[in-house]
Amino acid sequence: MKLSKRFMGLFVALGALIIGTQPVNAAVENNLTIQPATNIIFSSGNQPTPIYSDPETNVATKQHLNTGISEWKVIREARIQDHIVAQDLGDNQWVKTADGVNLSLGQPTRFLEVFSAAKPVPIYSDALGLNKIGELNPSISEWRILRVAYGSGTYSTRAIELGQNQWVLFKDVTLINDSYYFKAGEPLYDRLGHTIGAITATMNYKIFGALTINGETYVKLGTNNQWVKYRSGSLFLS
Repeated sequence: MKLSKRFMGLFVALGALIIGTQPVNAAVENNLTIQPATNIIFSSGNQPTPIYSDPETNVATKQHLNTGISEWKVIREARIQDHIVAQDLGDNQWVKTADGVNLSLGQPTRFLEVFSAAKPVPIYSDALGLNKIGELNPSISEWRILRVAYGSGTYSTRAIELGQNQWVLFKDVTLINDSYYFKAGEPLYDRLGHTIGAITATMNYKIFGALTINGETYVKLGTNNQWVKYRSGSLFLS
C-alpha cells in the first residue's frame, strides 16, 4: 500500500467527498459546537476510516474512506469546548478525529522489534483494528516492524505493520526500543531468571532482544547473562 503524493492543489491529491451546502455559522447540536473549518486536513493514513452521518458519530453509514487516498479536506468541525471530536468531509459525512492516522514508513530507528510474548495476538488488515484476519503464531515472540501508525494529532502509537498489510494493535503487544536507560544497581539476570549481578553504570544501553521469564518481559543488554526487566528502564533519563 502506497501513500498518495502530497497535494499540489485543492482537489488534485486531497480526498474530496461530495460537498453539499454547508452552514457557515457556528451552531450547537447536542452539546457539540459545529463550526466551519479553514485549511484543515484529515489524515486517514490510507486506512478504511468509518464514515458517520452525524457529528456525534453515533450513526454509522457503513461506508469507509477510500484507502487509495491519505489526506482529506475538512469542511466543518465538531468541538466539545476546544477539543475537536469529529470532522465533516462534506455533505454531512463525518469521521472521528480519533480515527486519524499518520504512518511512519520503514523500520523506525528507535524501535528494535515487536514482542508478542508467545501470545496469539490478533492480526488486522488495517491500523484501526476493524477487520481481523488472523492471529500471530504463538511459537514466535519477536517480530520485525515494517511501519508504525500513530494517532492523528497526538502521535501516540496506534498499530504496527509486520508485513503485507498485517497490523497488530499497540495495546496487544510490547514495542521494544533499540536502546533504553537503566540505572546503576538494577539487577541483571540469566535467561532462566536467576540474579547474577547488577548494572554498574546509569546510562543508555543498546538492546539486542527480548524474552519472557515468569510472565514478565526481559531485554538483553549483551550476553545471555545480561538480561534486565524491561519495565525497570525508561526512554529518557529521569
